[in-house]
Amino acid sequence: MMKRVVLPVALQVVMDDIGWFNGRDTRCSEGPSRTGFPRRHVAEDYAVIDAIGRAIGQRINCPLVLGEWDKKNRLRGMPHATNNEAGWDMASEIDYAEAERCFDVMERAEYLEYAFHGLMHGYWQDGISLADTEFSHPCSLDYKTKYAPADWYVPVDNAYLESHIETFFKIYGDWGFKKKIRSFTSPSSVHKGVEENRHMAEMLKKYGMIYWSNGWGAVKNLCEVIDGVIFINKAFTPASVPYDAYGIDAEALADYSFERNDGVKYAEQAVLGLHWPNFLQYSPKRNPEGVEGWRRYFARQSEIFGLMISRDIAFAASQAVYRKRSVLEYRKDGLVIDLAAVDGAGALGLSDTFYISVENSLVPTAKSGAALSVYERHAAFTTYALKRTGESFVALAFK
Repeated sequence: MMKRVVLPVALQVVMDDIGWFNGRDTRCSEGPSRTGFPRRHVAEDYAVIDAIGRAIGQRINCPLVLGEWDKKNRLRGMPHATNNEAGWDMASEIDYAEAERCFDVMERAEYLEYAFHGLMHGYWQDGISLADTEFSHPCSLDYKTKYAPADWYVPVDNAYLESHIETFFKIYGDWGFKKKIRSFTSPSSVHKGVEENRHMAEMLKKYGMIYWSNGWGAVKNLCEVIDGVIFINKAFTPASVPYDAYGIDAEALADYSFERNDGVKYAEQAVLGLHWPNFLQYSPKRNPEGVEGWRRYFARQSEIFGLMISRDIAFAASQAVYRKRSVLEYRKDGLVIDLAAVDGAGALGLSDTFYISVENSLVPTAKSGAALSVYERHAAFTTYALKRTGESFVALAFK
C-alpha cells in the first residue's frame, strides 16, 4: 500500500516581476533588470495572466514591482532604492493612459493574485548597482559591483525592509489598488540561512503576509514554517527556461519530476517559478495564442501521481506543510495519518483541509479524524479532500 497512497505536492505558478512598464534590462548601465522583455508592457500582458489562470483553475501568484508606478515621486531621496536617488522623477515618465488600462485589467482579473516583490528590484549605492536583489546587499558597501560572491550578501535589516513595504503600499494606495496582498517573494533569491532572515518573517506578518515563496539555497526541502510564515521552495523551472524567454511552446516543456534519470531524488518543490515574459508573445494581440498550450501542459502535470495543481498560494503552502510534516503509518486495516507535527509547526495560513492521492485499485473511507470526499479523478488515481474534524490524526480504511 505504501506506494499507492501519497500526499501530493500542490504545484503553484509564481510569475515573477509583473508591474514594470519598461521591459528592458538596463543592468549594463546600472539600471534595474526589469523583465528583460524587448518592448513596453501593456494591458494585454495582464489579461493573458488571467486567461491562463482561468484555463488551469488557479489564481496565479504574481510578485509585483511598483517603482515605475510612482506618480508622486515617493522614491526620490530614498536611500539605495534607485540608481538616481536625488533626481528620481518617475511621475514625468508614466504613460498614464496605458497605466490606467493596465490597472483596470489587473484589478478585474479574478485569477491574478499580487504578491509583494518590491520597488525597483535592486540595491544601489551612489548610482551604482550593488545587487539585483532589493533585500540583500554586499556585506561591504565599498564593494561596488553587483557581481560580489553570493556568500558576501547579507539581508537588509527590518527598518530598511519596512521602509520599502510602507512605500510600496503608499504607491499601491495612490492608484487605488484593492486586492489583499498575503504573500512575499524577495527579488533574486534569499541570501544566508533561516536564522539570518527570521526578522523578515516577523515584518511580513506585521503587514499580513503569511506566505513566502522563493529560491533559497539554505532551504533544501519542500517548505519551512518560520515563526508562523509558510515558506515554499520556488525552484522548479521546466527545461531551465530563461527569465526573458518569450513565445514559449508550453506543451514542449519538461514534466515535473521527483527524481533524475539516475534515480537521485530532487529536492521537492511546490512552485513552478517562471517569469512574466515566459507567458507572453512579442505582439500583445497574440498573447491569447499561448493559453491552450499552458492548459494542456498543466493538464499533463495533473496526471502525475504525487502531484496536483494548486488553486492559489494558500492552497500550495498549506498542502506543502501537510506533505512534509504528516507521518503515515500503514496498517493491515488501513492508514493512520499523524498530524501532530503539522499542528505543532504553528503555521498561520494552515487550512483544515488537505489532500491525498490514491491509486484507483484502492477505495478509501474515513474512519475518524476527517470527512473524505472525491476532489479529482484521474486515469490512474483519484485525489481526495480530507476535511479535518479536530483530532490530531486521521484514520482511513481501504477496500
